[in-house]
Amino acid sequence: MSELYNYDVYDDTELIWDGVKCNALGLPWTFTAYELTSEELSISTGAFDKETEPFLIASMKKPKHRQSFWQRIIGTGTIIIPTWDDDRIIIENIKESMEVYRIILKLINRWQKDHMMHIQDR
Repeated sequence: MSELYNYDVYDDTELIWDGVKCNALGLPWTFTAYELTSEELSISTGAFDKETEPFLIASMKKPKHRQSFWQRIIGTGTIIIPTWDDDRIIIENIKESMEVYRIILKLINRWQKDHMMHIQDR
């Protein structure tokens, strides 16, 4: 299932959102899980052999939200996040996708604002 936490608190160890990829019927019967903190997004895959890949918020560019007709019917969506190293992070078929999109966009904007201010102060 998907759960939103208090995302106004920006502590890098505090979980903001966690969710799972849903199947074509909108059911969470897949082996992909997502966890988001203010510093990174982790994607875990696998049922028996588990692999987790972290992505820093600092490496992300402006995300896109996509929702096909079928996804709109079953209540899921996909978020595509380009990175500065020309890669893409895909958070696929998740519940509450628009809310998660807004949180990720807010985190990216906050990170960029905070770090651009430090560069300009020098």
